[in-house]
Amino acid sequence: MDTAFDPVRCAELHNQLLAKAISHIPGITAAEVRRDVIARLLDVAPEWADMDAPDEVPIYRFLSLLDSYRPLEVPLTPEFRQPMPSYFWNDLYRDMDTRDLILLYPDNTDSPVMDGGLYLNLDTNLVHWGRVNIGPLPPDDAWVPLELALTKALDMWDSGKFHWGPSPFNSEDTLSTRPWAERDLDEAVVAWEDLLAAIQDRLPLPPDAPKPPFQDPLPSSLIDQFDLSPFAKAFLTTATRPSFSYVAPGLTTFTPQSFTDLYAAEPPDAPRRAQNANAVTADEYASLILPATLAAVPESPADPSFDEAHGYAKFTIARRAGLYTDPTTALRDADSAWLLTAEGSVNPVRFTGHRPWGAPRGVRFAEMFSVWAAMVRNGAWEVSIEGVATSHAWFTDPATAELRKLLWTESCR
Repeated sequence: MDTAFDPVRCAELHNQLLAKAISHIPGITAAEVRRDVIARLLDVAPEWADMDAPDEVPIYRFLSLLDSYRPLEVPLTPEFRQPMPSYFWNDLYRDMDTRDLILLYPDNTDSPVMDGGLYLNLDTNLVHWGRVNIGPLPPDDAWVPLELALTKALDMWDSGKFHWGPSPFNSEDTLSTRPWAERDLDEAVVAWEDLLAAIQDRLPLPPDAPKPPFQDPLPSSLIDQFDLSPFAKAFLTTATRPSFSYVAPGLTTFTPQSFTDLYAAEPPDAPRRAQNANAVTADEYASLILPATLAAVPESPADPSFDEAHGYAKFTIARRAGLYTDPTTALRDADSAWLLTAEGSVNPVRFTGHRPWGAPRGVRFAEMFSVWAAMVRNGAWEVSIEGVATSHAWFTDPATAELRKLLWTESCR
């Protein structure tokens, strides 16, 4: 999104976000909504008062048009707080970064709030999310327009991802992030169907041969017998299944029998079941969506941390490789996927850098399937009568490393 900084448009988007953030606060009065950001800014940076023609300076114009709500601790979105000029100049980042930055929107997902959030570069009027404990902010070419960041936040409201209601940590209504919304499922299913169509179009069928029909999703009566996350259950009982075997290198779909054989064989004391028992909500249940056909991850996995306390082995079912829901991010993003290879490599397909316009997250199922469909269509993956014929080793081959790096684009959430 290559758009010039429009202070009026950005202020309108900010004010729309604030209106949504406070819409459910009982007894709210107009007096509690103020336009006082500039006044608070001059308290901490009085030199801004000496600016020539300040209303012609884009950032000054933007700040002068912002609504704010008292108390300021009320967040603007579940991800970031209202602007607090006392936090604009963050000495922690000024020691690490020579650019002229302000912490425009402090972090609402972690504390201390002034240690990160959405930073604005005063020289470029571009923004990027960052936190001191994550690392330095990226180079200028990774930053995005403020308008894009604010538009993304509004889209989270429109999709149902942001909402007023109970959260996993609070039974009372509050401004929070749903683990997943219906649109997340819809987008995953649409991307899945696009992947299957891409493979089907390349199947080496005889001339004029009909395309093989898709099969029904797994039945709810089967899925509900086992501990899977609500998103996993919804996807598996909604997504049609192909007649061919492979939907990605070495990855296949479940049949009712293969699903039963794998999940029913899990012993009561399995690590995954212990993790599920300690989960805050069922959204944290690690769930295998697409199994690999190769053997279980070896005792000496490629990822040295795999079997450590902080590793992913405890989330697997019988150390089976494949595409899982990610329990480590599920309370905020239950539609995030993590891929485990047969060698024990975790997340070989991942984003380059952190999400520019908000708190970090992983790869969503919708994004993973879209990338796979592109691999099929552009010929990076071979296709045979059994589906994707490229070896499972593609996911760990150094020669494919660049293809496995995902870029944050305007289409990402």
